[in-house]
Amino acid sequence: MTKRLSFVCLGNICRSPLAEGIFRRLVDEAGLSADFEIESAGIGPWHVGEAPDPRSRQVARAHGLTLDSIAQQITARDMARLDLVLTERRADGHEAHPRIIDRNESLTGRREPHLELLHPAVRERQRHHRRSRRLKP
Repeated sequence: MTKRLSFVCLGNICRSPLAEGIFRRLVDEAGLSADFEIESAGIGPWHVGEAPDPRSRQVARAHGLTLDSIAQQITARDMARLDLVLTERRADGHEAHPRIIDRNESLTGRREPHLELLHPAVRERQRHHRRSRRLKP
């Protein structure tokens, strides 16, 4: 049975395309290409339709990889069809903390069919917005 998986980062132009390219090569080298559908996505719409960042493409070329994906935003529909989502998030702005979730688990660890934006700046804006709405008369 084919496994559908996606590597997910903030905008889908740096980390996730590289992870997709590396994993695709490993799968190809292991002769398992028919067993996987591999893609990458971002949690936000900022770069939808763009090619990977030139710096990511440069790193890929230096290691014999080609990044030919086009940035897309992950959706709730994607979460329902994917078997595995590997998130590449930054918890403190310096260190990436990969996380694996399955299609029945939200990014918060609860088993709900929704997405949570992981980027700290996005979460802070959401918290600020909720607080300001509560303070209004």
